[in-house]
Amino acid sequence: MKKILMHGIYIVIIAFFVVFANIKASEAQKSVQTAEEALSKVEVAQADAVKQAKISEDLATEKIKALYSAQKIKDELEACKGKK
Repeated sequence: MKKILMHGIYIVIIAFFVVFANIKASEAQKSVQTAEEALSKVEVAQADAVKQAKISEDLATEKIKALYSAQKIKDELEACKGKK
């Protein structure tokens, strides 16, 4: 009888550790999922940043072109005023 009782206690202890390990594995899986979601958000933010940088670069290029055109027109006006 004592032997059966000891085996029962061992089984309960082993079952406790199995359940405990399962809970910890589930928590770890949730942590991994949260990390993957955060990584996904970071990747989206990075892609948006790259798009914004491209837009800024394009706007800077357009500004340089506009300044060049304005200076060219200004020079032409000065040249016309000089001829009169």
